[in-house]
Parts: sequence; structure tokens; C-alpha cells
Amino acid sequence: MIPNSNSGLSIAANIGGAFILRNLLWNKYIGKDVKYTPKPVLIPALIGIAIVAVFLLAIFAKV
Repeated sequence: MIPNSNSGLSIAANIGGAFILRNLLWNKYIGKDVKYTPKPVLIPALIGIAIVAVFLLAIFAKV
């Protein structure tokens, strides 16, 4: 719908959406005192790399 993703309308819509999510959903249902703590990404990344390595080995292995 919006041809230029860097337009002021797009940025304003993103800021408005973030404001709505924070104020209407996070503060109402989760609580203001709960802080978001991200989970470590190292283990899932290593598992993903291992799976991709197995697939690449299977694809490029000379049969």
C-alpha cells in the first residue's frame, strides 16, 4: 500500500503501533513492572548451523 517504506507515514504508523502495543497490551495484561529479558540465542544458532551443514553435506556429497 505504501510505495516508499521510508516515508513519514510509514514511520508514524510504526511508532503508533509500538505505542498501542506497549500501552494497551503490555501494561494492561502483563504489567508495568515486568521487564522483557531476551533469551540467549547461541544454542539455537548452533543447532541451526549443524542442521544446515548436514543438508549441505547431503546435497554436495558425491554418490
